[in-house]
Amino acid sequence: MYKLTISAGQKTDTITANANRLLIDVLRENGIYVNSPCAGRGVCGKCLVYHQEANAMIKACEHVITHDLTVRIEQTKVTAKTPFHTTLIKFQQRMGLGLAVDLGTTTIALYFVDLMQGKIIDTASCLNRQAAFGADVISRINAAINGKLLELQRMVVDDINAAIAAFLSPRRQTTIDEILVVGNPTMLHILNMTSPEPLGFAPFQAVFLEQIQTTGAVLGLNAAKVTLMPSAAAFIGADVLAGALASGLLDHRYSLLIDLGTNGELLLKKDHEYLAAATATGPAFEGATIEMGMGGVAGAINHIDWQGGQISLTSIGDSEPQGISGSGLVDAIAGLLRQGIIDETGALTISFEGKSEARYYLTDRVYLSQADIRQFQLAKSAIRTGIEILLAKAGLKPADLERVYVAGGFGFHLELDNAYLTGLLPQTFAGKVASVGNAAGSGAVLALADPDILALAIALAPAITCINLAEAAEFTDSFIANIVFSE
Repeated sequence: MYKLTISAGQKTDTITANANRLLIDVLRENGIYVNSPCAGRGVCGKCLVYHQEANAMIKACEHVITHDLTVRIEQTKVTAKTPFHTTLIKFQQRMGLGLAVDLGTTTIALYFVDLMQGKIIDTASCLNRQAAFGADVISRINAAINGKLLELQRMVVDDINAAIAAFLSPRRQTTIDEILVVGNPTMLHILNMTSPEPLGFAPFQAVFLEQIQTTGAVLGLNAAKVTLMPSAAAFIGADVLAGALASGLLDHRYSLLIDLGTNGELLLKKDHEYLAAATATGPAFEGATIEMGMGGVAGAINHIDWQGGQISLTSIGDSEPQGISGSGLVDAIAGLLRQGIIDETGALTISFEGKSEARYYLTDRVYLSQADIRQFQLAKSAIRTGIEILLAKAGLKPADLERVYVAGGFGFHLELDNAYLTGLLPQTFAGKVASVGNAAGSGAVLALADPDILALAIALAPAITCINLAEAAEFTDSFIANIVFSE
């Protein structure tokens, strides 16, 4: 039996472990979680922790415990954004405090609402610690199947309760009156302690899609009443419906919502018809499959520009650049395309200062690899192909759309000219695109504040026709064509 001293932030724990155990497993068993987008397969390099005795960073998923050790886990800070003006335009006045939760695969965003005044009075956010079991919903489904369902549920419940406690501590009230939660069906199944196993295998059926109304006591949340908003299909969740309500999608005859989060979802409106699809983007835009990728956290490069061949960049929180976010990734690839450093196939064409030809260094330590470019190509092709197939199914062309709404933290920072250049979005969208930030969170606030908005979501869910992109005859040819960098 060996002694492990684990420090994370201001907290230090001492735990014990048997010999020859993997460090990541021991940490998980003791409620200590490190980011592991690849679900512990040793390929992402994101579960690095500092090994004091070795004076080196090590992969927690590969380190076998053979002696006492001291480990430091670096913590990341997520920046919270209020989605719109703090005073709501429409709400149903009633007593109490409400909480709208956008339970994302990568990030949990929380909005505290004074239900009497119809006003957002505080916001909070944190990384979804379920990422310790993998970055995408399939990894979470597999973890739940392998006996981790209640552990996954407890992780998000503890984080939500911690945010509630921090919010209530200076106030007289001891509990939240109402919580409304949106998220993809996998996240909602896990929160409801319902096995998401049927979501992971064909024919991909949800156990429930309807609205769930329950109590905080049942789920373990510090709230009297909890509502889970309805979903439309196995991969078109309440977060997409909430985004539709908040973005302005419903106000136009022909409009499109593109949610560029961990899961790429699309919702197309044509008159009174709705078509939706989920794209196989993987979590590239959230940084999980990019070697130095990061989400919307301090230190992530979120904007890059080239002036006279010189790189100018900004990072979230104006911190020292530690990695690159999704919007920074688009900027980097667009800049390299303009300079001919990436050709239309995506290949890096030259090496730099004696460094590996498979990497381009944006700073002394932050780089873009050839593998990163390939991951981006797959992700952008999935989005672009999904757009093309949905439009074709509706009998529309890109030019027919009146408005295109791009949602998600990545979309909020996206430089549109670079999105067009890289082929992520068609050039014909120019002048029609609006970035709407966390539209899912905004929609959750609206549905919490006004039951009429919630009723609209309940009515909208069954009206959506979901398209399985992989079954479309044109999918393969379109996907291959969209991988290259040419409009």
